[in-house]
Amino acid sequence: MKNTPCRLLILVALWSLSLAASAAVSARLDPTQVGPGEAVQLTLKHDGQTGSQPDLGPLKQDFDVLGRSTGSSIQIINGRMSAQTEINLTLMPKHGGTLQVPPLQGDGQTTPALALTVAGNSAGAPPGGASPGLLAPGHGRAQRVS
Repeated sequence: MKNTPCRLLILVALWSLSLAASAAVSARLDPTQVGPGEAVQLTLKHDGQTGSQPDLGPLKQDFDVLGRSTGSSIQIINGRMSAQTEINLTLMPKHGGTLQVPPLQGDGQTTPALALTVAGNSAGAPPGGASPGLLAPGHGRAQRVS
């Protein structure tokens, strides 16, 4: 057993590679149908540890990013480690119609595209043509405050 440290190092390296290979990314939109002036939550989940953030540039064409939060967890169960990173984005559609949340890239992986249906023609405009004001949370929706 002269090579025990070397074998241990190789075992740890292979284990790390298997974690990276099994890392998956997913995206979920809630809700998938909204009315004018209603925000949606985009949740991005990455299995495995990551230090990078996805590029949100593709969202800017059809959405305003109102808020962002990030969380991560690590579990060790029966000697097996699993990690997950979750990014929650609050998005406000800029217009009505059927919009596509484009694929987002980060950490060498790409999320799937998601569809959003926005009723009306001016999703980002407040109801009644009032002038835009501050955004305030309320009952799971972002509401405009004049």
